[in-house]
Order: sequence, then structure tokens, then C-alpha cells
Amino acid sequence: MQSTWMFKPKYDTPIVMKVLRRICNDYLNWEAHGYDWTLKPAKCEQDGWFNLEVWPLLERAEWFTETIHTDEPIPTEHLTDDMLVLLTGDNGPAYFDDSENGKEQWALCDVELSDVIRALSEAGTSIYSPYGDKVFCMRVGDGEVKRQPLLDMLLTASAA
Repeated sequence: MQSTWMFKPKYDTPIVMKVLRRICNDYLNWEAHGYDWTLKPAKCEQDGWFNLEVWPLLERAEWFTETIHTDEPIPTEHLTDDMLVLLTGDNGPAYFDDSENGKEQWALCDVELSDVIRALSEAGTSIYSPYGDKVFCMRVGDGEVKRQPLLDMLLTASAA
């Protein structure tokens, strides 16, 4: 499975890379399951947009997920060193888990990658992820989600 997410981060690239490196490599286990990924500036007229792309390494690709399945608490060093603290704010996808010994700890179980990207994106923009002949669109700020036909989006653009 090859996937792409296009978004406009509200943080500098090194900070976004720290978060995504930890999420993609450790929480989603992409590299361990035969997938490679990259974050690079989008080739478009608008400044500040990036593409997150993931693709299988054909010789060893196993399973792919966009959902975090571990219910382990987020270690403190991930919150600080890898900037996962950015996912803990009012609109962040991390949540308090007090099920273990009544101690409150941050967790990410059942969190989608799009929610992580949303927490890293500039308010008022959208996250786009093409899939087949449709585009998944999530507006940052109000969380409105749509699946729009790709051809309709292209034909209504000024470039069409």
C-alpha cells in the first residue's frame, strides 16, 4: 500500500520530523514491517506545504496500518525528546489513561495518523490524502471530514 498525506505544518520541519519519525517508526512500526517513508516539501505554488509519503519495500513488506495499536503509556522521553508533547494539547489526539494503578499517563491507542498530522498542521488549512479516484479531506480546526471525487477537485481548480 502506498499512501500520501499533504498538509501545512504549523511547526518547523525538524520538529515535525521528530514527531513523525517516532510515530511512523515506533508506534506504527512501518520500517519494521517493510515500509519506507519520507517527508518533503510539496512542489506547488503555495509555500509551507509538505507531502508525507509511505511505500512498501517489495522484498519484505508485511502489513501496513495508519492506526496506532499499542496501549502502552507514552514514555517521558518520547514526550520531550521526540516532541510528542505536541499531541497532548486541547485538540491533540493523545489522551490520559489512568487505568494502570490509577496513575494518569498519556497514551495513543486507536489514534489515526491523520489525527497526528492534524495536531501538527496549521489551523484553517486542510489535510489531503488521495486514494483511488477520491481525496480524503480533513479541515484543521473544525475537523470536518469529506471524501471528494478527485476529478471534481481538479476540474474546479484554476489550473483546469
